[in-house]
Amino acid sequence: MATTKVRGELVDLNESTSESGLKMPTGTNNNRPTASEGMIRNNTNEASEGSASCEEYYNGTDWKRLNNVAIPPVEGFDTLAYSGNGTTQSLTGLGFQPDIVWIKNRNGTNPQGLWDSVRGAGKLLKLNTSDIETGNSGDLMGSFDADGYQVNRNYLAFTAYDNTNWGAGTYVGWSWKGGGNSNTFNKNGTGYATAADAGLTSGSLTPTGSSVNTVTGVSVVTVNSGAATADVTVSHGLGVKPAFVLFKKRDVDAGGWFTWHQSFSPESYYLYINDDSNFGSLTQSSDAWGNQSFTSDVVSFKSGWTVETNREVVIYSFAEIAKYSKFGSYTGTGGTNTITGVGFQPNWIMIKRTDVANDWVIFDSVRDGTTDNDKVIWANLDSAEATGGAATNIDLTADGFAFDSGVTGSSINASGGNYVYVAFNQVV
Repeated sequence: MATTKVRGELVDLNESTSESGLKMPTGTNNNRPTASEGMIRNNTNEASEGSASCEEYYNGTDWKRLNNVAIPPVEGFDTLAYSGNGTTQSLTGLGFQPDIVWIKNRNGTNPQGLWDSVRGAGKLLKLNTSDIETGNSGDLMGSFDADGYQVNRNYLAFTAYDNTNWGAGTYVGWSWKGGGNSNTFNKNGTGYATAADAGLTSGSLTPTGSSVNTVTGVSVVTVNSGAATADVTVSHGLGVKPAFVLFKKRDVDAGGWFTWHQSFSPESYYLYINDDSNFGSLTQSSDAWGNQSFTSDVVSFKSGWTVETNREVVIYSFAEIAKYSKFGSYTGTGGTNTITGVGFQPNWIMIKRTDVANDWVIFDSVRDGTTDNDKVIWANLDSAEATGGAATNIDLTADGFAFDSGVTGSSINASGGNYVYVAFNQVV
């Protein structure tokens, strides 16, 4: 059979200066060609969405119009700043139903509260401690709603913590869109009855619940460690290798929040997001992640150390999504320093120094209301929000972030310091 070759200039879809470019067949309703399924053409006498013509395709039976409508962006992350009312209130304005909500009391020393739709709205994990999971349905976090979430103040269950809705409190809530929560296992808005139906059986352990979104790159998976007699793997469902992973044993106050970032080198290293540890202060040779690397299918953990027998575990995995999320690194200068290549202007950024002990520092564009940010929250502390001043100040730029000449804070820009960062945009 002979092979037909097409010269490159004949398939130049950008060609506009001559008649050599590939053209879509054009005509009216009256001169539609004899079609085969999948054919696309331009119809010059049927307009769509303000266009003088429209594209149409043949589905095997009929010609169907393709509207010239821009695909709306996906809302995947957002920040809500609010004041407590001491009882119950519904917070709206996210533009999506969240699957992860992280709330911090800004004017008090209440813990960093983390909730997700897989464990359930009432189940609190405190991100700045290694404490076990606490709470029941309706405690503190009432529900995940179509455009936000409900917060409560339950004195009976949490007399010591006004995490979400103290009457004199000011708060910030950061939310991520996962795969929904209509069933035990959820992926991209569809609920499934089993892990197999959701495509989450690649690991040596089968998840007990999930909320996975491959568009926003967010995965929440729960699992029981079982016998845990060998290094274990668990499906995350993202389809690409995660760039950032948080791992917590829910039923034991030990080990804290094991944290991995794709910029860690060697890859087997870990940190705890609940303390200020650096690589040198932890026993990295213990290898929290087992003998296997994370892959596009699974995350892995070391038995008998990261996971003991019959532990209930939650795993948060985040993939890097162009123009939406970035997980990178940089070196501090002790002066003017511009970090580019993020691909968007961050709405939220968390920074951690890895070569010496320093806190996890968080900035966002909502609490300051400007691209010049000095309102600091520390992920590993229950401290109230502080104004960092000149030494802890970050400028959010169109392609990343920058520090002015006077910004010399050890936690973000010390000369020669090694840093990793996590950045999110509001829309995908």
